Amino acid sequence: MRNGKGRGAGFTLIELLVVLLILTILMAITVGVVRGVITKARATRTDMLVKQLSVSCEVYKQDFNVYPIGRDSTALHQALGSPRILVQDHSIPRIMVTKGPIIEFTLGMLEPGAESSAPPPASKIVDAWGNEIRYLNPGVRNRKGVDIWSDGADSKSEEDDLTNWGH
Repeated sequence: MRNGKGRGAGFTLIELLVVLLILTILMAITVGVVRGVITKARATRTDMLVKQLSVSCEVYKQDFNVYPIGRDSTALHQALGSPRILVQDHSIPRIMVTKGPIIEFTLGMLEPGAESSAPPPASKIVDAWGNEIRYLNPGVRNRKGVDIWSDGADSKSEEDDLTNWGH
């Protein structure tokens, strides 16, 4: 900043460009960090959803002695998100008990537009990237039960898949 005689106080063009360059570098670093955090948050959210669905399938199996029937996430939504009617086999006369859904599907877990209708029709369950969660019964990779997985951010390669059977 000059303070000479004959010219008013002010910044030179070079000083302004240096400040702009520093601000640009700081913004670039910040955007990169934020993108990384968002990507990790989406992966964590999807991983938790896959685990929640896997545990919910085990609860369903305890109630009905079978895993949810079907080969896609729509079948999972129908089975896990609907009220359950259980028959007590050992009671005379037979007693039917109604329990609530195993999972209360929340905003962001179902394909867009599916959250607004009640009672919910069977809808696709989606991951944090908006891709359908995959479901396979009987499981091929998870020999103990069912396969549940997300194709990850790229929805192509298996490198970033989030699964209930591990890698």
